[in-house]
Amino acid sequence: MNTRYIIVGSELSAQSGASAGDIYSAYNQWLKSDGRWSYQTKTGTSGSTNPPPNGYWYSDPCDQCTGGLYLTYD
Repeated sequence: MNTRYIIVGSELSAQSGASAGDIYSAYNQWLKSDGRWSYQTKTGTSGSTNPPPNGYWYSDPCDQCTGGLYLTYD
């Protein structure tokens, strides 16, 4: 199976006034078809289906780094 879409982030309840602290996702990896783990090298598309929470790449992934740093916040 190949993945083209991954959902990463946080979720808030439907209660008014709900909030969540900043959540950093670091060392982002994915499992290759040969069973080896590989660091993410592309940012993909950031978005939110129902903000808040929101998210963005705090530090973009690259070919020679450890998967970038993604931040979600409300």
